[in-house]
Amino acid sequence: MLSRTTRMLTTVTVMVLLLAGGVHAKDDAEALKIFDDMFGKAYKGVKTTRSTADDAKLAAILLGKARETGGRDPLTVLLYERSYELGSTHTSGFKVATDALQELANIVPRRQLEMQENLLRLYEIVFRTSRGTSASAKARHERAGQATVELMVEIADGKTRRAQYMDAVRLLTKAYQIGRVVKSTQLTVIKEKLDKVKPMAVVGRKIDSATRALERDPSDKEAAKTLAELFIQELDRPVTPKRYAVIVYTKDQMDLLHWAGRPVHSLDADQSLKLAKWYAGLADGDVSSNAAVHMLVRARVYYEQYLSLKPDDAGAKLAFTKVRLSFAKHKVDGPTSDRLAKSRRDRLGIQVASNTKPNTTPTPRPQPKPNVKPNPKPNTPSTPRPTPKDPPATNPNTNPDSNPTQKVDMSFYEDDVEGEFAERKLDDAYWKTKKSIFDF
Repeated sequence: MLSRTTRMLTTVTVMVLLLAGGVHAKDDAEALKIFDDMFGKAYKGVKTTRSTADDAKLAAILLGKARETGGRDPLTVLLYERSYELGSTHTSGFKVATDALQELANIVPRRQLEMQENLLRLYEIVFRTSRGTSASAKARHERAGQATVELMVEIADGKTRRAQYMDAVRLLTKAYQIGRVVKSTQLTVIKEKLDKVKPMAVVGRKIDSATRALERDPSDKEAAKTLAELFIQELDRPVTPKRYAVIVYTKDQMDLLHWAGRPVHSLDADQSLKLAKWYAGLADGDVSSNAAVHMLVRARVYYEQYLSLKPDDAGAKLAFTKVRLSFAKHKVDGPTSDRLAKSRRDRLGIQVASNTKPNTTPTPRPQPKPNVKPNPKPNTPSTPRPTPKDPPATNPNTNPDSNPTQKVDMSFYEDDVEGEFAERKLDDAYWKTKKSIFDF
């Protein structure tokens, strides 16, 4: 007599064979319907049993089916998500769950950081449950702790790149606490990172507040303006806020943001002069001392570029001198301003290879699924995709006042990011190393 679990999994195997011809979904609703038709009974069945071992078995089947489809459609994404969800309920399914995370990170790159966060949940389970008095248990507990600390620092770095400073502080603080327990060699590095990111917490709170406001009302111009100003002035990041600035900025202002993300040497005289004047004007405005220094550094760099092309412009020479003298008001001496200018030039030259051509392959973004155990929460920030070389020739949405009823389309800029903050793709070697912790 076959057990209930065996009967359910046998039914699933038959369904997988029926799907061998390839089934894809055009949207999230259709994906959920197909999943419910094919796997719903088994999925609900394993979740009603006391043991979670059957969850892990079904997770492996779903992973295999998702890989078999080899697609990027919502159904494939949903299969991987369910595979992670079920596999993460039992230690025997942790490797399967991590395989699902790896596949999701590959087909939906913008969710890569979210996948690392889900992996961290598995690491923390291993760390908590590996305590023991035997030498082997102690060694495993320490190894899990070291790996957990390392992953927390990696995720905190990702959060910092995305300007999610509050999350970064929380992760680094926790990593430091665990690191002390397992005598991590990274304690000094973690302390340095904390000291660097903590002062950004104030800006982080403002960004979080304005982001929530814009999520509630995508047409909230005040929230969009706040976000654009915070990124441009306080963080010296003019590319990332394009997705917000497009709501409130004119076409000319959007051009400035586009040029400000390019290497300095690639700018012509007109572009350099416009940027220099714009940043010098921002530095003279009602901004913090930190933001003013950022703006003065930018103004200096662009005046230098302009004067290298137009060395006889007396007006520009005078303005450049004024900018250099303005550093003193913020207690920045000459050598320091020289160093800051060189650093800014160098960092503007950072370009990722993928930024050289646009990515035309759309990636599905599933809607939140029903609340089931455990329910990995999606992250809203996007993982960078290649930055377009030029903005649209005409975009009525860059000047909302020209048509008050025009719905603003932010999609063109939503994944733009500065080269220095671009996230590297996690390769197979990375995931192989991360999975080694599950060799029980």
